[in-house]
Amino acid sequence: MKLLIVDDQYVSAKGLSDGINWNKIGIDNVRIAQNAMEARLCFKDHVPDIVLCDIEMPVETGLDLIRWVRSEGYESRVIFLTCHAEFQYAKEAIALNVDDYIV
Repeated sequence: MKLLIVDDQYVSAKGLSDGINWNKIGIDNVRIAQNAMEARLCFKDHVPDIVLCDIEMPVETGLDLIRWVRSEGYESRVIFLTCHAEFQYAKEAIALNVDDYIV
């Protein structure tokens, strides 16, 4: 399985990437994108099975990215990891059919 971690805080993304034994749970390919544009490029040649995505990022939010993912027909599972407990974000995430929203 392929995993894409999208977070503008590189240290957080790298910590997730390196701090978990992904192979042990069947994920053999992990990539990091620091913004929505980088994430889109990853989708072009590396369609992830799972996306771990931050919501608040410069220029475009994680919600914007997942709207694009869904509009392009990608069926990746999505988990938002955020420190923003705003209900509007969770409501939009539900509408985008995300798999989980972790605050």
